[in-house]
Amino acid sequence: MHPAGFILWLNICLWPLALLQAQDVDTLYLKLQESYTQRVQDISQNHKKNQREYLNKFILALVRIEQGYRDEGELGGVILCRDLREQLLLNPEIPDIDPEAPVEISDLQKALLSKRREATRKYQIELDKVNFMLLTALEPYQREYTRLGNTEKAREIQELRTLLTELHANSEAEARSKQTLSSNLSANPNIYPFAFEGNGYENRRGVIPRTCMIDLTPTVTGVIKSSPLGIRFINGRVTFPANECGPLLQDLARNRMFSAEIAFQPFFDYQGAPTNPVVIFQMGENPDAAQFSLTLEGRELYLYFMTDSPPSDRLNHRYLVETLNGTSPVHLVVSYRSGELTLYLNGTEKRQLRNEVKGAFTNWEETPIVVGKALYHPNGGFILPFRGVLHHVYLKAGELSSRQVTAHYNRFLLIFD
Repeated sequence: MHPAGFILWLNICLWPLALLQAQDVDTLYLKLQESYTQRVQDISQNHKKNQREYLNKFILALVRIEQGYRDEGELGGVILCRDLREQLLLNPEIPDIDPEAPVEISDLQKALLSKRREATRKYQIELDKVNFMLLTALEPYQREYTRLGNTEKAREIQELRTLLTELHANSEAEARSKQTLSSNLSANPNIYPFAFEGNGYENRRGVIPRTCMIDLTPTVTGVIKSSPLGIRFINGRVTFPANECGPLLQDLARNRMFSAEIAFQPFFDYQGAPTNPVVIFQMGENPDAAQFSLTLEGRELYLYFMTDSPPSDRLNHRYLVETLNGTSPVHLVVSYRSGELTLYLNGTEKRQLRNEVKGAFTNWEETPIVVGKALYHPNGGFILPFRGVLHHVYLKAGELSSRQVTAHYNRFLLIFD
């Protein structure tokens, strides 16, 4: 059914139902169901047609590349193209990109994969629109069947509306998580591109609350508790969607300096191990590939930090910050600019590295932020949670002087008064 035809049926079905007989309500409701089913089938068939067309374009382009290899006498290229075409006969999907494939083939795959992903996104948007239209159309039917005493049919429609409402909410949430968030530079030093702190900070005398320039949307799993001084992690995790890194990354692109201020208090002074780090805060899915991560590995506190000039044997830099003794609060500041990384612990400079860490943040990208518990164990084992209180996290593009670090540490101490 053409989209205009579907909308027409919806308009018919939204006529005042109270003016109709019961059998007319049944007839219109059946037509609504048929119209909805036909429209969904049309959308799905059109999507499959588009995907087939992209696949055909890929095969035709692959044939042209193969002919070029044949003309040049490149046997390896000819065999590679033929293998790909045979693979498509068994599995009609564009194969995963092989990092060792020739540039012309990998670029072709990237371009077509991008187009297919965009087509799938549009397909989902169309389905969401149809579902939302159906959700709107169902309400008068539920009321009318209730008025006529057909509670079974009314309850059936109510359950369908509940399902459609959940689907609509999920699609809205997913759309928000993929939305590009902009950074609005502020002269206010207490507004950060990424920040959160205990909700009781604003009630502490002498403490000016700090806020994030965007509304964060955390997802909580497991056992954690909110307290005036921060988040108490017992066996749980808080994650933030990848796009909420956006404002920070935009600022880093303008200002190639970075600072992080994190304060926490462990319940135990021995947590995790080198082969199973306990994640306190992390930008990325695992420490060894994280853009920024703070972990406990036994009694040792480690910093993972990525630049576009990594060490020869790792994707990011890894440094020991301190060996913890006891369960006292820890206030850490990381400041980086132009090849100089400085670590401050509890207001005092702990370590300074000049020209050992080089590079900028051109390889930083939007990635989930993970707090309190890793997403997975690197070797598939049991994930150890952070047990303690995370008081605050402040991230921004810009360095902090030693005087500023001291002032920030003194501010932190005030929350315990």
